[in-house]
Amino acid sequence: MEYGVGDVVKRLAEEKGPYPHDIYEKKKTTTSNGARGHRRGAAVWDEIEPKVWLWPGYLYGNHLVHLAGASGEGKSPLTRDLIARFTSGKDWPDGAKNTHERRGVLLLSGEDDWNTDVLPHLKIAGADSSKFWRFISTQSTDGGEVDVLTRLDEDVKELQRDLEEHGDIGLIVIDPITNYLGRLNMNKEDEVRPGLLMPLADLAHKHKICSLTVGHLNKNKEGDLLDRVLGARAFAGVARQTLFCSKDPDEESRFAHIMGLGRGSKAPNLKYRTVGQKFTVNGQESEAITIEWCGKSDADIEGAVTSPMKQSDKSTNKQIQVLVKALLRDGAKHSRFVEEAIKEEGIMCVNWQRAAKGVAKSRKCTGKGATGSEWYLPTPEQAEFDK
Repeated sequence: MEYGVGDVVKRLAEEKGPYPHDIYEKKKTTTSNGARGHRRGAAVWDEIEPKVWLWPGYLYGNHLVHLAGASGEGKSPLTRDLIARFTSGKDWPDGAKNTHERRGVLLLSGEDDWNTDVLPHLKIAGADSSKFWRFISTQSTDGGEVDVLTRLDEDVKELQRDLEEHGDIGLIVIDPITNYLGRLNMNKEDEVRPGLLMPLADLAHKHKICSLTVGHLNKNKEGDLLDRVLGARAFAGVARQTLFCSKDPDEESRFAHIMGLGRGSKAPNLKYRTVGQKFTVNGQESEAITIEWCGKSDADIEGAVTSPMKQSDKSTNKQIQVLVKALLRDGAKHSRFVEEAIKEEGIMCVNWQRAAKGVAKSRKCTGKGATGSEWYLPTPEQAEFDK
């Protein structure tokens, strides 16, 4: 310890002669194969392509789609329900006919166990087992080939190769996308956009498939709906459509949810429930979380996502809806009358109008000297007229 590194090297050289190799390892540099250039792409009318629907109004068949929601909204069971419908040819959740060619599905599911969670649900949902596969990344070692965690910053090329070799895939599900980022920082736009999302979008377009990524929500309480998507804005920005899952504000049950679009379509929001379904395997009883679709929802998806309702508020909403239906049974009532009735019942609610919209409609009062708005129960005839 008497000498520094420089002193040691100098003394060794004096005593034994210069070291025959470089003392410090030189950093290897990569050189480009050539100078960058450019070319012009001609506008050829014959190359125009239509947008392809996998599930009309909800899932494009040749684009990147993102599905976002808070934990506990049943996002993974929902994607597996869609896989089952896609591979089996069953109708879509809104009743639309599944007319798409029955191609296969590649699934990357990092948070649920394949044998105890994923396979049971897909079987219960009626999926065709010959039409879906896990995407498993491998790495060569001295002892042979081993399975490793997929890192899409590098392995997106392997996805490309799989699609080119087999040509039988129509849907890729990556759930959740944040488990497969590799070295990419999920919050950095300049990393996830070119390093992950644009390649996935290019795969979708080139191979005529739907690339469906699944993600969570952040804690941002400001901005619009797309600002709630966890990570860089590119997760919602690059995707052609962004689907959101949230608690159903019109239902008391914590297992009641809604799914709707943040942009890209005017398709109606849909209600669904997460349901535990028993099954027996090897003589032992187990349970899988499945999806039960419950029709259309009139709830505002943006309000449900950006201002989620507490369970206690749901109970309050139910009380208001029961009261409003009773008040309007014999005809329309002025908003002031409805508000006073709610106060008299001792129901405390900041936004009773939001709850009332679950069972009634409002309109401006008409007539001489009329001001404000009134609430009414829509009859089938009125609903048809409004439509």
